[in-house]
Amino acid sequence: MRVLFVRGDDDYGALMFEASEYAKDLEATYAKAMFEENDTIEVNSDDGEFSIKAFEFGEVDLRFIEFLQLEILDYDACKHTNFYVLS
Repeated sequence: MRVLFVRGDDDYGALMFEASEYAKDLEATYAKAMFEENDTIEVNSDDGEFSIKAFEFGEVDLRFIEFLQLEILDYDACKHTNFYVLS
């Protein structure tokens, strides 16, 4: 499972990412390159300020991800820091 972890030092970093050009195509070339380089991208633009880090895990049941998102993660906290599962 491939995941992008997004956080912002300022408020609403994850929401800024979601509204940015970076989020329009999570399978974009830059995202694939991040996994090869295991790098973090720091974004400071009109889209806002946030960092994107790529992680790769073994197989994870998508129902578990849904459980985390619905039952454990705090909606307000996820505006600042969140993760996005790539297909």
